Amino acid sequence: MKGPVKALAYIVLILPLLVALFPFYWGTVTSFKPFNQIFANPPIFFPQPVVFDAYELLFSTVAPISLLNSFYIAATTGIITLVITMLGAYALARFPFLKGRNVIFGYLLAAPLFPAMIYVISLYRLLLGVGLINTHMGMIVVYTAYSIPFSLWILYGYFQTLPVELEEAAYLDGCGILSVLRRIVVPLSMPAMVAAFVFSFIVAYGDFVYANGFLQTTSLQTMSVWIAHQGGGGQILSKPVQWAATLGGGVIYTIPAAILFVFLQRFLVSGLTAGALKE
Repeated sequence: MKGPVKALAYIVLILPLLVALFPFYWGTVTSFKPFNQIFANPPIFFPQPVVFDAYELLFSTVAPISLLNSFYIAATTGIITLVITMLGAYALARFPFLKGRNVIFGYLLAAPLFPAMIYVISLYRLLLGVGLINTHMGMIVVYTAYSIPFSLWILYGYFQTLPVELEEAAYLDGCGILSVLRRIVVPLSMPAMVAAFVFSFIVAYGDFVYANGFLQTTSLQTMSVWIAHQGGGGQILSKPVQWAATLGGGVIYTIPAAILFVFLQRFLVSGLTAGALKE
């Protein structure tokens, strides 16, 4: 690729990236501005001076607890989803005794395509009936059920790429199925397992609809609900909007997910592509 063409290609790629990153940049710098600079006209792109009032207000509320709630629910959802889908995907990939597997896959993959709002009333009544409304366990059950189809599809496709001869050799050496999973399948499938975990984590960590509808106790609410309420969601007439604290909460809220992607991105890319290319 020649110099001018290569430079043009970089410009075409960088411009959309800057547009995508600008809201995060603006929210970050605004969280460090004095209140009188938040709505300044013309806009102030660098805080003058840098203040931490928003974060002092943030940590004087239940925001840290809400952040821990979000992380706990998301991490637990990811682990449970990974265990369930690993066993299910391996059974479907290695033991093709189930009739109508394509129908099962079609149903599982079609269910998450509908908007989350459609399921709110039915899920609320279900959780209320089994005593899991306003509990973290109820949220984990909901997010796990929502994450299983896509995670199952990722792992199923990846398991089919693994050479079955390795597992057959292990069976001949006297290994049981659980030993084969632990010693062979899991180490070789780490990219796909990371991809399934990250997907389940993000589904639970970023949700607002279900968390806002099913968690009424303040100490149990997640960070997304706290940010919405701090910004006046549902109660904008009863208290002023704390813009700086809301933006500071958004910045802190993105940190765990960003760290997760930074450390696991190499597994994530290979796991998604390998699982998608094998039928």
